[in-house]
Amino acid sequence: MDTRRGTCGSMAALYVAIGWRLGWPVGLACVKSHYFCRYDGRVTHNLEATQSGGGGFSSPFDDDLVRREKLPRIAVACGSDLRALTPRETLGVFVGFRGRHMMDTGRYDAAQRDYLLARWLFPNSRRLYLDAMGLSVPYGERLFSHGEGGSPSNLCELLVENYGWPSAGYPLDGPAGYATFTSH
Repeated sequence: MDTRRGTCGSMAALYVAIGWRLGWPVGLACVKSHYFCRYDGRVTHNLEATQSGGGGFSSPFDDDLVRREKLPRIAVACGSDLRALTPRETLGVFVGFRGRHMMDTGRYDAAQRDYLLARWLFPNSRRLYLDAMGLSVPYGERLFSHGEGGSPSNLCELLVENYGWPSAGYPLDGPAGYATFTSH
């Protein structure tokens, strides 16, 4: 608050907290890795908390968000994106934010634990899935010998056997593959 700055996650969370205090039907919502406040009353409004270059606030329609973010239909159908999250799922997102901070500061064990908890709280989140998988594969290299059942190399062989190579056009390139895996 003192810096008068925030991210889409922190500002949207602030909007949701204020809305809850006012008794409004609001919740945190996401489109891919972008967060906003969603008002679900008689009419639905997406409250964009960090609209860069647009005065910091806007209220885009669902179709506009889908088009702008190139959101696939499955993201909505599976319950991940473009809806108000439950309080449990919102907590999962917050734990995921902490996991991201832990990862960014090199505390991978703590990040791994946070992402496991976040996924348990919000299992349908595609963003949390990507972040957790990006950490879990390199983490597995510390737990298994190369080629041992359960090792990342064994997982890679299983994926190639079942889905072909390269799977969906996303080649894996070892531990550095986290950025490649999560950027798509």
